Amino acid sequence: MRTKYFAPALLCATCTQRCGIVDHAAGRIRCPFERPDLTTDMEEQPGLSDQYRTASPWPLLVAFGFTLSEVGVFLGVFPVAVGGILLLGGSVAGILGESGYANRPWRTLAYLGVGFVALGLIVVASQVSPTDLAVMDTISDPNGAVGRGLAVVAAGTMLVAAGLAGQTAGTRGI
Repeated sequence: MRTKYFAPALLCATCTQRCGIVDHAAGRIRCPFERPDLTTDMEEQPGLSDQYRTASPWPLLVAFGFTLSEVGVFLGVFPVAVGGILLLGGSVAGILGESGYANRPWRTLAYLGVGFVALGLIVVASQVSPTDLAVMDTISDPNGAVGRGLAVVAAGTMLVAAGLAGQTAGTRGI
């Protein structure tokens, strides 16, 4: 039978706190945060074995693409918005392909493009009245939300085109 009691004067080796539950049967201090299924032999250089891959660049590109697209769309800067959405869509498709959630990232890229086109068309349709005779005048000289929606539509169209071209060419990755 194991006798356990709380020993506040002892420092735990696992969490370096004063949690020290003394386990007399094992002859050591047992931490409540210790997970026996995760304990392994200590390596001299942890994380530097052949089984681990190098770090992926996609999360940084996703964050940068998201930032550029937000700045471009909210400030109404058309080229920055389009470039940011292209970077965001390509990075998301790349990270999904690398992690194994998508077999072919080109199809994912095209689907993301379709989503961006739909989102942009919703923004444009909410600002332009279809019964108004000056629809083409508003689209040809966009202002405010119409210009932002058209930037999203343009970037989405480019993503669809890139996805279809990559799928047709049969290349494996982005």
